[in-house]
Formats: sequence, C-alpha cells, structure tokens
Amino acid sequence: MTRLATILLLLALTIVEFRALALLHGGNWRGLIPAINYRVAEGTWDWKHSAQRVLLPKLALRAVHFLRADPVQVWITFVFLALLLANCLTYFLTASHWPELAAGITVACAAGFVALQDHQIMMGADLVDLSVWFAFAYAVFSARPWYWFAALFAIELHNREVAVFIPLYLAARCLLPLPHWRDWRHWGWACCPSPLCRWE
Repeated sequence: MTRLATILLLLALTIVEFRALALLHGGNWRGLIPAINYRVAEGTWDWKHSAQRVLLPKLALRAVHFLRADPVQVWITFVFLALLLANCLTYFLTASHWPELAAGITVACAAGFVALQDHQIMMGADLVDLSVWFAFAYAVFSARPWYWFAALFAIELHNREVAVFIPLYLAARCLLPLPHWRDWRHWGWACCPSPLCRWE
C-alpha cells in the first residue's frame, strides 16, 4: 500500500472517529465544548489559569487571530487535526518497527479513545496528550535516545504535566537497560545489584 493510500485511510478513520464523537454527544459539537474551551477559543484573559493543557489552545488562538475566523470553528478544526495527528503518529511509529501490528493498534487506539472518554464533555485541550503519551510509550519500547525524551519533555512543558515524565523516564532507564525491549527475559534490574532482583 502506498503512503498516499495509507494517509487517505487514516483520514477516513479520523472522520469516522470524529463523527462517532459527535454522535455520542447528540451531534452537537458546540454543545460538547466546555465553557473553558470557549474562553480559550475566544481569548478570555483567565484561560491560562483555568486550563491545565495549553499547547493546543495556544495554537488555536493564534490561528484565530491570524485567520480572523470564528473561534469555535477554528477550535473544532483543531480537534479534528489533533485526532488525525494522533492516528498518523500511532500508525507510522508502530509501522516503523512492527508493520504487521500498525493497522490494528491504530484502529484499537482510536476506538479506545471514543469508548473510554467522558461522554458528557469533550476536553479538546487534552488531545495533544494522545500523541505525546503514545510517542513516550513508543520511545520506551523501542529504546529511543535521550533527545527523543527531551523533545517530549519540551512539549509537555506547555501541558503542565511535565513532572510526570521525570520519574517515568528515570524508571524506564533503570528498569529497561537493554537496547531492545523484545529481550524481556534478559532484563536486569539495573538499580538492584542483588541476584534476587533479576529475572534470569
């Protein structure tokens, strides 16, 4: 399958996911956007203090000012683009190491997001975390170098959850000392010198 065909299929998956989210909320996107997201989209002064994840709102707000468009329409467009980015990232990162699993994992992640979310409210500002947390899991399991984690660390500075990455990264470095995660039977607990702490 060509890259273009893959992207078109990912776009179709995102449209289905987007429509499913709308239907779960009665088909009214404006009704499922919480008040804080309206304040974000409209640029109300207190949005930075109320929102915990501000990267997507910052980008949407700049697009509103640049395009001079309806804030809510821009916000909904950014929700769609965030879903598309998450699906593309999930597929292509997985396919780079495990091509036979990529399609299934991508569909499962999209379905899981729709099934497990709060069906009474849609926190669009959280959508960046779909991509960030998947990229973090991928980095752990594929033993990415330190600068991969540093990039995710920088992104999460805007999402005010960056502290979570400090213990996760240290734990990953401690518990996964080998370069290939598939060698799970030979993992050693690097931070524990006792033979009792080893899997072997």
